[in-house]
Amino acid sequence: MKRVKLNTKGFTLIELLAVIVILALLVLIALPNVTNLMNQAISGAFVTEASEYAKQLNNAYMVSQIGGAFTNSEDKSILKNVTLSNGNTYTYFCMSIDQLNKEQMDKSNADGYEGVIEGFYPNSTVTSTNAILVVTMTNGSYVLNTVSLTTLSKNAYLNESVVGGLYSGTESPVTSCATQPNNSDAIARGNAIITGGQFN
Repeated sequence: MKRVKLNTKGFTLIELLAVIVILALLVLIALPNVTNLMNQAISGAFVTEASEYAKQLNNAYMVSQIGGAFTNSEDKSILKNVTLSNGNTYTYFCMSIDQLNKEQMDKSNADGYEGVIEGFYPNSTVTSTNAILVVTMTNGSYVLNTVSLTTLSKNAYLNESVVGGLYSGTESPVTSCATQPNNSDAIARGNAIITGGQFN
């Protein structure tokens, strides 16, 4: 009878364990970098959304100028003749994230989103001063605290030298619009944009 020769080539248990250990080490080394990239992508998407909310506030302001008066509330308000630290007089226009979702954004997955977008629109057309848009909002994972649209568009929101910024959190520091003229908190936020180097 002919003997069949078995194939004795193959990996030993020790060789297999060595490969598994090497793969585990590679995963451990790569994991923090992958996690960091994922967090940057998520926060970057939030910043893009915040910029879109701020731009939609501009559209809502233009509509309010054409559409006429409305009653000020914590979700939407307009205040005339607000003076900021640069000496210029502005019209304050604010909408809550919830109100912007209802009127402008039509965002279906807005759970966890809260805060306000505040705009300071120059009263005089003679001055070269631009509108100041202040973003204070959260998406339930990150918070933008008193950051200007200018700062967001320049991706400078992580710069430690500017006021406000992006950080992990679930609650917005501001959830309602100012409803009375010369609201000190709203004025302070507008001034923070001017004095904090976030506005050109």
